[in-house]
Amino acid sequence: MLKKAYENVKKHGDRLAQADSLIDWEALRPGFILKQIGRTLKSPCRMGVVLNNLSRLGEIRKTIQNPMG
Repeated sequence: MLKKAYENVKKHGDRLAQADSLIDWEALRPGFILKQIGRTLKSPCRMGVVLNNLSRLGEIRKTIQNPMG
């Protein structure tokens, strides 16, 4: 059974490598995300955007937690 499962996964090996190259892993790192938030908060223009959307914070949070809806 394990050998059969391995053979099935092995067939998709090349496609998994292709998918890996499409994902920007650096952008998903928490440190990177926090750095971007810090930049946003230091920019008066961007801070205005944040302040204008404070009332939507709950909606934005839900979208971030469940992006596919």
